[in-house]
Amino acid sequence: MRTPRQPSQASVNSATTESAWSHMDARPAQQGLYDPRNEHDACGVGFVATLTGEPSHTLVDQALTVLRNLEHRGATGSEPDSGDGAGILTQVPDAFLRETAGFDLPEAGAYAVGIAFLPEAGTEEAAARIDALAAEEGLTVLGWREVPVAPALLGATARATMPAFRQLSSPPRTPPASRWTASPSCCASAPSARPASTSPRSPRGPSSTRAC
Repeated sequence: MRTPRQPSQASVNSATTESAWSHMDARPAQQGLYDPRNEHDACGVGFVATLTGEPSHTLVDQALTVLRNLEHRGATGSEPDSGDGAGILTQVPDAFLRETAGFDLPEAGAYAVGIAFLPEAGTEEAAARIDALAAEEGLTVLGWREVPVAPALLGATARATMPAFRQLSSPPRTPPASRWTASPSCCASAPSARPASTSPRSPRGPSSTRAC
């Protein structure tokens, strides 16, 4: 039999403002910037990174292992193969996208990749609308890539509502001249995300946003 965890001092102190301590409470005491009162139940999250900064498919394999081990944190309905969705977020795989995108891309790091969930009926019309909205914001959509999926692995409920997955690529818009004058070192790029059904990426870790 497992020995019940003993209450931390923080748990005891917070008992007057929160629910009473139980044997399931294993929060450590308040220290530094950590405050146990900020702890909340949430979906499972795993993080895999490397200190070398070198892209490696090993990291993708490890991230997928983490994802499989978090299966118990995912919500499912009456069908075990229909749930709330899960995946991994990685660095943009420049070499992979150059092989599969079907259109020319700028140099690595000079473009963003976005994922769009489009309606199965009217996919092209929806993509054209996104193209128009991007143009209104001064952005250029370089092209669209159809994301490979495996519907046979999904439950009937998930398949019935599954959208069309498309990736779009866009270079950053040219900032106003005054912005460059004020901040000559300013640069920006956007993160990318994709569902787990697409081909693996080679990350340093989760993709990030760099901004001025």
